[in-house]
Amino acid sequence: MTQSTLTRSTEADSATEINRKTPDSIRQPVWHVAVLGFFSFGLYLIYWFHKTWSTLKAHALTLEEKGLKKSGDNEFPVQTYARSRPWLKTLAFFVPMLCSPLGYTPIAPVVALALKFVYPVVMLFLFANLFKDIASMIPDRGADSSWAKTNSIQAGFVLGMAIPFCLVLAGANGMAYLLYLLVVIPVSVAQGWLNQYWEHWETKELGEVKALRTAFTPLETILIIVGALGLGMVMFTPN
Repeated sequence: MTQSTLTRSTEADSATEINRKTPDSIRQPVWHVAVLGFFSFGLYLIYWFHKTWSTLKAHALTLEEKGLKKSGDNEFPVQTYARSRPWLKTLAFFVPMLCSPLGYTPIAPVVALALKFVYPVVMLFLFANLFKDIASMIPDRGADSSWAKTNSIQAGFVLGMAIPFCLVLAGANGMAYLLYLLVVIPVSVAQGWLNQYWEHWETKELGEVKALRTAFTPLETILIIVGALGLGMVMFTPN
């Protein structure tokens, strides 16, 4: 287990002590996502989406092996994620780059139109659908359930729309273009919803106590340092 700061799950049995031998939780601190996304200029978020799709697929396969059609008292699209292809969804982020050579072919106008109108719709669907599923996974607390839980479709659409809205800000003049990094906010919100589900699953359904890693790994630390240096160069280098 990596050297890290450990925190106690709020739902864990108070008599159970967390130590260095306690297994790591699937949860990830929300501020980790925000910091890594910000200092990687948003590139970390591509990894976040891939990791989330892959984790949900592995979870769905586990539930399927147990003959479960849902996760405890939470609705979860088991069959959908068990048959999903995270790598294919992640590949969608690189479609513009993969299509760039087609810009020198006779079908260049068609490709340009598809990237301008079709591609954003496809990505919006991917974002909104994932966020909708995550919102629906928030533990049900009856009358005290959150708005996102009871309105998962609307919540998913709002977060899904927030991503392209933030990315549009990259076209702003001057240093204002860095406002596109606000894209870390909707992803961080989704991570918060995920954490609620994983904590409930680990403590209530599995009956296990797991530690939440709050320290950055060496690789993440290097990413933050390099990103901070790059951000400093961008902000203080004259145009």
